[in-house]
Amino acid sequence: MWYSIKLKGGALYLSLIIGIVISLFLGLLVVLARYNHTSVLVSAIEQQLKYDLQSGINMALSPAFSQEQNNRWLISDKGDSIKTKKIIWGAYQIIGVSSGRGKFSKHFSALYGTATKRDTALVVEDNGRPISVSGKIEMNGNCYLPSPDLRPAFIEGLSFNGISNSGFIKSSPRHLPELNQNFVQAVTEDVYQLNPNSDSIVSELHDWTKLSFTSKTAVWQSTSLRLHNVHYDGNIKMMCDEVLLEKDAFLEDVLIIADKVRIKEGFHGSVHIIARDSIIVEDSCVLKYPSSLVVAKNKTSVEGGLKGIYIGKNSVIQGSLICYAPDVNNNEVPRCFVKLNQGCEVYGLLYSSGYLHLQGKLFGNAYGKRLMVKSNSATYENHWIDTYVNPVKHSGSLMVAMCFNDNQKLTCCKSY
Repeated sequence: MWYSIKLKGGALYLSLIIGIVISLFLGLLVVLARYNHTSVLVSAIEQQLKYDLQSGINMALSPAFSQEQNNRWLISDKGDSIKTKKIIWGAYQIIGVSSGRGKFSKHFSALYGTATKRDTALVVEDNGRPISVSGKIEMNGNCYLPSPDLRPAFIEGLSFNGISNSGFIKSSPRHLPELNQNFVQAVTEDVYQLNPNSDSIVSELHDWTKLSFTSKTAVWQSTSLRLHNVHYDGNIKMMCDEVLLEKDAFLEDVLIIADKVRIKEGFHGSVHIIARDSIIVEDSCVLKYPSSLVVAKNKTSVEGGLKGIYIGKNSVIQGSLICYAPDVNNNEVPRCFVKLNQGCEVYGLLYSSGYLHLQGKLFGNAYGKRLMVKSNSATYENHWIDTYVNPVKHSGSLMVAMCFNDNQKLTCCKSY
């Protein structure tokens, strides 16, 4: 027997339940609409911030970019703000851009250089004298030498073993390509001056320190430093008289400014160094791409002995090596020197406004006023020893210092 139960006011209860369900559904629709509207606005703001970042990068890459714009906020009529920072970092340049609107912000920073020349292996200034060679010389790119005739020589027990692809030998220019004066001023004067807008002096660094390039540069000043069992990464600048890098020190993209720097045997890392006197890299070191070694003397520090960059046996340098000293007069070679020892490999740019001891393997471009072979017992001017040069193999992937006066284009080497 079936029973039917009737509740008083049942229709009212049912109406309330239906009303609650409809209210919840409408509320959900409102929340979804609000969320969708907010998402669209956030997406539009983020897209605009990306455009602002690209605008800031384009500003920094423009020749018209000035110091008045450097590291200063620019605010548009729509409320968007952009800050572009462009600083010298070794032989390269750091470009950092920040964009913001309200509580939203985006940041970008990268290391910039310019491409190596695909058709130039070696350029030696014309002095009217043929070059004597020892060992084996292999060419896979144009070598601009004072004379197409290379004379066999016997140096330190190494006899002449022949020349490969001598058709690449071309006539030397009367003068080396000049370094850009803005670059010269940057590495001889500007890097030694602290900028309150971009630098922050610190009394010490923890053994493990990593800093973003979007923040101020941490500047550590000292008379001498021995870096041992430390890990330094990023936006760190060390300024001192002498620096010793031990094998167990880890450095990544750190900038060192000193008079003298020595890198101990077996060191591996990525480092940028600007020195007034000398940089010595001992045997079996690896300086990862993009690294840079710069010895630059200004006009007030020309006097003294032969200053320069010395690379030990079987070491690998990936980046830029530049040794610069101003001309004393037209008849005298500046007293600066770059020496590559046996088994060295250099990937990138090698430039000496004085003497160049070229030995080992070079994948890139080399420039020197004079070739020289300097052994433990003697010095041989206008000599060349046991070298393989190839500017083609890595020409599409190697970015080096933008240091010449030709129409070079800045290209990103490494983003952070």
